Amino acid sequence: MMIRFTLQPFWVRLLISAPILAVFWGAGISLSSSPSPSVLHSVVFAVFVGVALAAWITYSREPAHRALVEAVASVDKTGRGQAIAAVVRGDVPSDPELRSVAIRLGSAYLGGKSADQLKRQERQTWMVLVFLGLLCVAGVVVESSVHARLYFVALALISAVVLPLGLLRARRIQRNISTLAEGLPDAA
Repeated sequence: MMIRFTLQPFWVRLLISAPILAVFWGAGISLSSSPSPSVLHSVVFAVFVGVALAAWITYSREPAHRALVEAVASVDKTGRGQAIAAVVRGDVPSDPELRSVAIRLGSAYLGGKSADQLKRQERQTWMVLVFLGLLCVAGVVVESSVHARLYFVALALISAVVLPLGLLRARRIQRNISTLAEGLPDAA
């Protein structure tokens, strides 16, 4: 899903991610603070921050977008779908050209990182998760407001789900790339 999303043009990625980030930012504002002076103020601020964050994230992911587009530039829409399925689900295409496109696509999605670099990134992600967990526990203990405590609990739960899922996705893609590379004649 993320590969297909990253392959979309800039404006599509911005239009999809801006409302999602605005909703999460607005929920964070409403949970973490006392009631704001007006609902309109909170909504406008959440939309502004959501659009700004979406623009920044989309712009910062532009090199990854270009690498993914370049990886699938040599195939048509059907071939691109088969290459994405090979990377995400492990469906090995019989065509060696599609296999090499899928390997390039998966490598571009992983940022061209080696297995050692991905292991290091995995350790760093676990450290971030532990840090966020400790930060959330401290926030729950220190805050007196029920809304703020709920915000920290929600942040801990979202982090505990999203970060490990990202690690599992990277492992699965790495495993699928190695499976695809085994089938190529010049992989040895």
